[in-house]
Amino acid sequence: MVPVGLVLLAAAITNHTFLLNRRAVLFLLIEPILTLLLIWTDDWHGLFFGGSFTTGLIISGGPWFYLNLVYSYGLVLAVTVLISWYQHRSALLQRRQMGIILLGYLLPWLGNLLTVLRISPFTGLDLTPFLFIISGVIYAIGLFYFRLLDVIPIAHNLLITSLPDGVIVLDADLRILEVNAAACELTGVSLESPGKPARQVFEHYSELLALCNGRGPARFDLQLLSQAPRVIDVRFNPIIDQGGKLRGYLFVLHDISHRVELEERLKELSIQDGLTGLYNRRFFDDELARLERSRRQPVSLIMVDVDFLKQVNDQYGHSVGDDLLLRAANVLRSSFRAEDLIVRVGGDEFAVILPRIGATDSARVLDRLRATIASHNASHSDLVPLSMAMGSASSEQAGDSLIATLKRADAAMYEDKRSRRRPEAAAVRLPARVD
Repeated sequence: MVPVGLVLLAAAITNHTFLLNRRAVLFLLIEPILTLLLIWTDDWHGLFFGGSFTTGLIISGGPWFYLNLVYSYGLVLAVTVLISWYQHRSALLQRRQMGIILLGYLLPWLGNLLTVLRISPFTGLDLTPFLFIISGVIYAIGLFYFRLLDVIPIAHNLLITSLPDGVIVLDADLRILEVNAAACELTGVSLESPGKPARQVFEHYSELLALCNGRGPARFDLQLLSQAPRVIDVRFNPIIDQGGKLRGYLFVLHDISHRVELEERLKELSIQDGLTGLYNRRFFDDELARLERSRRQPVSLIMVDVDFLKQVNDQYGHSVGDDLLLRAANVLRSSFRAEDLIVRVGGDEFAVILPRIGATDSARVLDRLRATIASHNASHSDLVPLSMAMGSASSEQAGDSLIATLKRADAAMYEDKRSRRRPEAAAVRLPARVD
């Protein structure tokens, strides 16, 4: 039974238990069970001892004795090959553990082999039980000093397949060695890709293969245009052995789509007014500075102030005041071009940047805005009427300061507001009730 036990031990410590299902274990146990039965009944047939059983050593016997010998040593040899292979691929701690296991079980079997071959230096003495004592000492050292049964190595392929990040490994000839399920899900390739040329499998991802032309690590973001567009953080490293020879390439893919989407949203929130959805004062100041540096004239600036907002808030509540601001923003959107930048600079004030528009054209834009306001009030007679004071100024020559232009537009807007509040100006009455 011991060789079968060694097989189960080797499968457990090298993470190959998936090969030994219940049927496979029962198959391995057939020969040992038959051997036991033949030993117990040998007096009737002599298949095991073959008449050689005495009170001394059993070092020869019948046909089943030699069949059992070949079977047992075959299993021991298979276990030795498996553990030695795994030891070579393991980290330092696991290599020491594998060495202890190899030494611990090979010593008794070596003594047994010397006895069976009759080349033992101690004639008539079976070395096997004595070497088992030494094995016990070796395993005790492994248990207490090398944590033999506490730190169990995890299979390399299990690590790769269980990683949430995509992993792709190529050899030096750009053939796919490994690709895990996460990488397949991100790139759309098949789990059956190992062994195939990477240029064939990743023909739509030339950016990945281009990294293999370099010799150093690299990192970049890759845009994947799939059913749901994704942004992938790609980490690339050449695989170099201890002798400095290139052995392959490693790609680690991490989906950062959610993070990029969140960053974009945060960026929008940092430059966007929360109520109206227009750009805010921060964006307005940055854009003025950019236009100032570009010196692209003409540029016109329009300042707009919503009249009676405080009175509306006091009389009808802030919800009606917010609605008035939203209607003002919509009127502004419908009155300007797509390339014009409309900004809520704060409170009841708005600003509009008109690239490539001079003073003459900006005056026409103001007339269009007034007409749009009148049309809006006519179609919304049941709501608080929308009234805006407005003023414009233009920077038409290189070197003109946009800050000075903004001040002129602001002054023109306040002049318009003062003129509309004179007794002779038409008064804007608030409705007695808002439904």
